[in-house]
Amino acid sequence: MKSRSLRTKGAGPSHLSQPFPCKLDNAVQWRICTFVVFVKLLIQDTTAVTIQDTASYQSCMADIPACYHLSIDQMDLTGTVPSELGLLRQMIVLILNQNSLTGAVPTELGKLERLDFLNLGFNNLTGSVPTELGQLTQLDLLNMGDNLLMGPIPTELGNTMMANLFIAHARLTGTVPSELGRLGRMTSLYLQSNSLMGSLPTELGWIAPVTELWLANNSFTGSVPTEFGRLAQVTSLYLENNDIIGSLPSELGLMNSSQYLNMRGNRLTGTVPTELGMLSSLKLGYLSNNSLAGAVPMELGGLAAVESLCLRNNMLRGSLPTELGLLRQINTLWLDHNMLTGPLPSELGLLSKMTDL
Repeated sequence: MKSRSLRTKGAGPSHLSQPFPCKLDNAVQWRICTFVVFVKLLIQDTTAVTIQDTASYQSCMADIPACYHLSIDQMDLTGTVPSELGLLRQMIVLILNQNSLTGAVPTELGKLERLDFLNLGFNNLTGSVPTELGQLTQLDLLNMGDNLLMGPIPTELGNTMMANLFIAHARLTGTVPSELGRLGRMTSLYLQSNSLMGSLPTELGWIAPVTELWLANNSFTGSVPTEFGRLAQVTSLYLENNDIIGSLPSELGLMNSSQYLNMRGNRLTGTVPTELGMLSSLKLGYLSNNSLAGAVPMELGGLAAVESLCLRNNMLRGSLPTELGLLRQINTLWLDHNMLTGPLPSELGLLSKMTDL
């Protein structure tokens, strides 16, 4: 059994060393007896296994200067993250994700000055994100998502060299620190599904390498920063289900690597920028459930790669442009619950991949 293999010698339940109680006197009785014993083993062998019980941890603590990598993931471990991990000053990679760990993240992890990779995701950790993690200047990846963490994002994280920050599906509050804009190596920022609020920092638009920006399902207010148009490498921008207001910046049309643009479920007003038609790599564009007005821009016919385009539940008016018939890769075009008039353009009949209109 998995839990038994994690224990060191002599740490298992005493019943494992007992003589086998079933005797081969009668075949039927032997089968019944072995089944009962097997069930008892399943019931009794439920001793909780902690990080300290694992051979990997014990090996590291036995030779601290030689411990560079500790990976104990997907083991269903319980208990807390030991503060003694802060003694492993040569540690470069620490992976404890997908367990059942509880309690706070120890501040002592901030002493691991060589740490490059820290993955604590998919546990039941509570408390706040330690400010001491900002001391990890060599840190490249930090994953603390899918926990029960609360409180703000420490501004100190802007002192690191992080390229990947994952703290999604938690209970974070407060604003996104403008200091994150100093992370000039950042490629992935995942903060979706928290309780973050306030305006989106314009400084995020200065992180040139970023390709993944996930800020959906929070309570952000204010407008979309025009600086986001500087994100020439971004492929995914998810801002849906917030309280963002104002017009969409025309500068978003400069995000020429964008493949996924989702801003549905906000309070956007104004018109659909014609410049969005320049996003030739866009595959998914969702602007539904806002208060966008005006006409559907004919320039959207330039979205040569788009597969799904959703503008439903807005206040769009006028007739549909014939240029929508140029969207030869599209399979989903949702325009319902607007104030559109006139007939459907016959050119839509040329869209052979269309399955949902």
